[in-house]
Amino acid sequence: MDKRVEGLRAALATNGIARGSWIEVDGQRSELDTSEYVLLRTRLAQESDGDLEATVLALHRALGDGAIGWHEDVYLRFDGPVFVFNGDSAAAITETLGAEQPKHPLMQRAELLTVTNS
Repeated sequence: MDKRVEGLRAALATNGIARGSWIEVDGQRSELDTSEYVLLRTRLAQESDGDLEATVLALHRALGDGAIGWHEDVYLRFDGPVFVFNGDSAAAITETLGAEQPKHPLMQRAELLTVTNS
């Protein structure tokens, strides 16, 4: 692979581009690694925003400062928000969230699903 493409890939990865992204240079597409995803389907449509926010912040604290390499997106569904965590290790994210989930009554109905994209 061309040194300039490798340099660009390294710079993008260092600056937080999402894994699973790709770049195209001179008509050649180059993948930027794979991502592993964990979906947290909350089923909390009936809960207040304040209750939901406190629970989500607790989950973020459990995941730590990014040591597992996670990033989150949120999608709204009819039955409540779905959080998509992606990073280097779906297993580490799932294990961490799974251990934290029973500590929060609101999360008893939540569902965790792991998806690996290569």
